[in-house]
Amino acid sequence: MTKRSSPLYSDPINEFLNSVDSLDNAIQASIVFSETHLGIHVDGMTLRAYHMHARACVIAISLLKICHYTEDQLHSQNFTLDHAAISALSRTIVETCLLVSYCAEPNIAQEETELRFLLFRVHDTHARYMLFKEMRAMPFGQQASIGQQCHDFRRGLDELRTQLDQNNIFINLSPERQKRIKAGQDMYVRGIRDVARRFGKLDTFNYFYVYMSAFSHCSPLSFMRVTLNNISNERPSGNQLNIATQALFVSADFLQSTNQMMQNTFDAIQGEPPP
Repeated sequence: MTKRSSPLYSDPINEFLNSVDSLDNAIQASIVFSETHLGIHVDGMTLRAYHMHARACVIAISLLKICHYTEDQLHSQNFTLDHAAISALSRTIVETCLLVSYCAEPNIAQEETELRFLLFRVHDTHARYMLFKEMRAMPFGQQASIGQQCHDFRRGLDELRTQLDQNNIFINLSPERQKRIKAGQDMYVRGIRDVARRFGKLDTFNYFYVYMSAFSHCSPLSFMRVTLNNISNERPSGNQLNIATQALFVSADFLQSTNQMMQNTFDAIQGEPPP
């Protein structure tokens, strides 16, 4: 079988370095935003957006450290490029940025905002219920307390589902969608792809998310062609550099767009007259 290299970038090492710089610039812009807006009071969905924006920045900093280690080794005879970790972290950055855009999206009707927050609570409560349900079988020695908490989360989940049935937007969703939401299977009203579409990133998300998820979950897409694509832990191939480069450019793009959205959100808050 003939080995091949990806034609995506003609100069993989320099393009990788450019993508590292692109991510670094996005991180610096995030830090400037955070430092500029310290002490401004926000609550509700904006508060969630603010916290998740900070999380995206911290994850990007961790990603950058991996890249800087690789950058220092690029001209060594042998070096390791952890393209799988870069891909997995980039996927997490994209997910986090989409959540920020969802929480900070402007001009959302009050009932829609209430439903979005209610879905967060349903998803959170369902996850906690399932966690404590499984913990009951573990030898922690606190079975009575665990059982009570499991009961409380189940009761809370039932109450939240009742609230869903009273929301007009939820009522008008398809039966399949309602079922997924009530089962705690989705935290977004119309799904994550709708969030990406509203953020103007659907095309990028569609290909990127599937590909990077392969590395996050160790699916066959990430390992079935290691020989064909010259994957090496001693001297990374152009394919490995290309994968990492794509991931970094997309991460930087999402982070920069999120920076701008957060800036717009806080500009609007500061421009509002005092209550």
